[in-house]
Amino acid sequence: MTNELTRPLTDAEERLWQEKLAALLVRQIALYTANESSSVPAAAARELLRGVLFFLAVPEEPDGGGEADRAARIRTLLSCDLADELAHGQHRAQRDSALTLALWRKVVAALPPLENRSLRDTLRSVGRGFHRYDTRFFPQRFNCDIDYQLSQSVSESLLGINYVNQYLTHLAAENSLLTRLPQGEVRAVIERSCPDWRGLLVNLYAPVAANALARTLLGGEGLKLSDGEIDALRERWEHARPERIENDLLTAADELAERLILPRGAGEYLSGFAREVAARVEALRDCDGLRGLFV
Repeated sequence: MTNELTRPLTDAEERLWQEKLAALLVRQIALYTANESSSVPAAAARELLRGVLFFLAVPEEPDGGGEADRAARIRTLLSCDLADELAHGQHRAQRDSALTLALWRKVVAALPPLENRSLRDTLRSVGRGFHRYDTRFFPQRFNCDIDYQLSQSVSESLLGINYVNQYLTHLAAENSLLTRLPQGEVRAVIERSCPDWRGLLVNLYAPVAANALARTLLGGEGLKLSDGEIDALRERWEHARPERIENDLLTAADELAERLILPRGAGEYLSGFAREVAARVEALRDCDGLRGLFV
């Protein structure tokens, strides 16, 4: 369903938008070159344009349902002073950078005592990225190496500080669970899941969270699962409908989050992971694959 804001732009509106956008880009190029040139290499111009669109909160390449969002945003901007809107976007990027830096510090301070190389290297690289983050011209770029894999990935549609903030938010949720469980059992589960977990690019949360959900569903605490208990789960779900499997795991996630006093975001993250586990259980239960999911 469309309304006056989300209906496609008319040709006249698109022309007006392109004219106003071009004028703003010319202004940014002048500032970028300190008024020494009115032109820059094509690659630099494209990146400056992407920065302008980021500041104005306009989707770069609408796809799927993105056309309506783009049209609505542009239609709103056509009645505004784009220079003022860009300045607001720059201030927003500066604020978000400061908030994300504070989040990074919080994540670093609350790391679980697990010596995974990619996790430590990723956080060091993100920390260095704040020194290079450009909130005047290139907010869509945050230069760092993110090698540590999350159990639930961040959307590639997010750019710059928005991507980093979401990544750190997910990582904080994962670490909230890892730090609240017995560390000896955490290490034992990760070791069984991947003996070289310290050096390889593996996620530490997934095997621990899966075992914790199973252990909770079976009415116990801790992380250790026997082969018999894994078999009992397979039998429990052997003929169960997908909704039953998901409900079992979501109930376990709620109980575990309450018992560990997880922050709200970490509890929601655990529920999202429980849904992924349910889908994998359904795919693996007929081939004795639960021993790969639970260790």
